[in-house]
Amino acid sequence: MNTTTRCKPLACLALCLGATAVLADDPCPIQRLTSDTIYSASDFGRVMKIDSGRLIISEIGATTACPGGGDPFGCKGGAIHSYTLVDGMWSNRQFIFPPDIGFNQGFGNFDVEGDRLVSTRGNRDLDPRLGSLFVYEFDDASAQWVLVAEEPAPDWPTRPTTGFGVDIALRGDSVMIGRGEHVLLYQEFAEGWQHVQTITAPDTTDFVQFGYRLALTDDWAIIAALDDRTRGYEHGALYVYRRDAQGMLEFHEKVLPPYDPGAFGPSLSLDGTTLAVYGGGPDPAASVFVYELTAAGLELRQDVTVRGGEPGLGFGFAISVRGDTMVCGSGSTSQPDRVGYVFRRRADGLWRQVGLLDTRPATPTFPSRYTAWSTATDGRYAVLSATDEFVNFGIYGAAYSFDLDCAICEADLDFDGRLTLFDFLAFGNAFDTADPIADLDGDGAFTLFDFLAFQDAFDAGCG
Repeated sequence: MNTTTRCKPLACLALCLGATAVLADDPCPIQRLTSDTIYSASDFGRVMKIDSGRLIISEIGATTACPGGGDPFGCKGGAIHSYTLVDGMWSNRQFIFPPDIGFNQGFGNFDVEGDRLVSTRGNRDLDPRLGSLFVYEFDDASAQWVLVAEEPAPDWPTRPTTGFGVDIALRGDSVMIGRGEHVLLYQEFAEGWQHVQTITAPDTTDFVQFGYRLALTDDWAIIAALDDRTRGYEHGALYVYRRDAQGMLEFHEKVLPPYDPGAFGPSLSLDGTTLAVYGGGPDPAASVFVYELTAAGLELRQDVTVRGGEPGLGFGFAISVRGDTMVCGSGSTSQPDRVGYVFRRRADGLWRQVGLLDTRPATPTFPSRYTAWSTATDGRYAVLSATDEFVNFGIYGAAYSFDLDCAICEADLDFDGRLTLFDFLAFGNAFDTADPIADLDGDGAFTLFDFLAFQDAFDAGCG
């Protein structure tokens, strides 16, 4: 973010009218991460998570089956990249893949919690019935992830529509894995990991992509069926399960999209009891629906939209929630802005847009069409991926990391990277219309204290 000419009181608006915004050198550097150039690669950034000071990035298209040579299309075994944070930059990368990696196995989809990482091999010998679950634990002495368990996928009588691990959700000693039209639940016992339950949609046998997205807590499980047709063709639905005393899943309720049309559930993020779901909705730029998990199940709390969103933006196509921070990406291939949108939860529990993350200052000559296929945040840092961005011959995919403490400027209400008169005008308009963006003190009311908070933030500058 950049600091510009400052106007203290509102009486200074005339002076601001004559001021010109000056963009200094950006004090908030953007770190661009790409795949290891030893391997021809693609899909870098398909899945990303930040946890315990580590950034984990999947690359299902990495040619790990024949590094440095061979047919680049026949070697895509997949891989995972793990980074640690050093002086505010992601470094010390570890390149992870199974020792028996083979042709087109689709390794790399994952979930992580603390010092445990689980991943899957989508298929073996081109048969999606022959996948595997891999369990890694972080070894502090070597500062490396170490493979501690491998469990083959249970056989299935018919060829599944998707490989083993279309999505994964880890919680403690339990893992949910999507495959075809069913979800597999694994639990860890003294003798190792075991498949203990197979879950299918309770109300249909149609192809609805049951298990396309998953989320798991100690008490609940959320399973998205992307093509559910209850409210219309492929509008989607969420199936909510309650966990019993043994950790088994019992169907609780089915949640349909709040609006028609839907496109409900292609991305979701669960943190604590807060669930954010991409859901189409009446806003042409799309919506993110925020739910709260209560004793009764899912309760809709807010329809979150983006300021200035245009039709087809696909806002929320990628979502990451951590604590009181939410970062949303765009699934659009046509919008000129390559950005992510940052929201913070106010004291009244509602989410307010506070910033825009623009990757273009760090983008090379050949940008990706997709701004953020995936997003990740830990509340302090945010990462956006561009999975089809050209890096080098045969290598595609990049990820952009932002320090939110530096990149977010409370007073930059038009999100242009400058503090100018237009931010005063944006504040005034938002205040008049009770737009949450003008509630700078987060108390749910619009008062003089919001203006004072805005003026203080403006005076303090950014960056």
